[in-house]
Amino acid sequence: MVEYLRSHDVSVQYVFWQRDHQQMRAFLVHTNEGMSDWFDRQWAAANDRADEIFDPERHDAGLAAELFEQATDVWPEDFFLQLSAAVVKDAVTLYELFLESLADEVLSNYGVRLATTQAEKTWRWDDCVAFYDSYLGVDVATARIQAARWIRHKMTHQRSEIRTPAGRVEFEQHLAAMHLDDVKTDGTYVALADHKPYFTRGVELTQGQTLRILDIIADEVASVAAAAFPFTHGNSSSIPLLALREGASIRVKGFPDKLLRFSDGGPVPPRS
Repeated sequence: MVEYLRSHDVSVQYVFWQRDHQQMRAFLVHTNEGMSDWFDRQWAAANDRADEIFDPERHDAGLAAELFEQATDVWPEDFFLQLSAAVVKDAVTLYELFLESLADEVLSNYGVRLATTQAEKTWRWDDCVAFYDSYLGVDVATARIQAARWIRHKMTHQRSEIRTPAGRVEFEQHLAAMHLDDVKTDGTYVALADHKPYFTRGVELTQGQTLRILDIIADEVASVAAAAFPFTHGNSSSIPLLALREGASIRVKGFPDKLLRFSDGGPVPPRS
């Protein structure tokens, strides 16, 4: 189970993220419950129908499977592939959006806004990592997050396909980094743990592993939220942040000054 942080110990951005995460976790769990039962019923019905109409001169042993496909229009392996892909993509995206909104909240304490939050675009991942490292001293690109983002990339841009032996090795390394096969005793995990990893030619995730990715990301969000709380509701600061309070920015490696705007929309000049 996810152990969420108490609302009075974190920024409101964490509370917003938690609401979305809980909904996404419920979407994965309840869709598994409902669709697994539905597929079982459809398979049983196809078997019964096959027994009724089987003609050895017209049919073969694959009749039940043929009837099942006609009834469902989607095989379980294809359905659960799409379910895992949707959940992993959304979980990683929510993490990235959380980081952006939290950074904007930190900056607002210094009269500055993150330019991308005022426009129809988002900042680059490298910009995000550089900001948290230099402005808050927080690592938002841990090995587990890099693993989740790699899997999201494969599921999004390659439809879960792994094309090379090197890609297969990298995938196994990312699975190891997240410890997805650690035994969990929570009933929800137990219910999903035996789910077959259908998509064996590419990014192979059981539904239980998909759930664990959600909860691993939740742990990472909590870590960032706790580390950032003194900057949003305490007295913690940093040299780059203090420079902003004085009306200028310090050049930070990897983070473009153009992403900073005063609250009135004007650009933040570099410190002379």
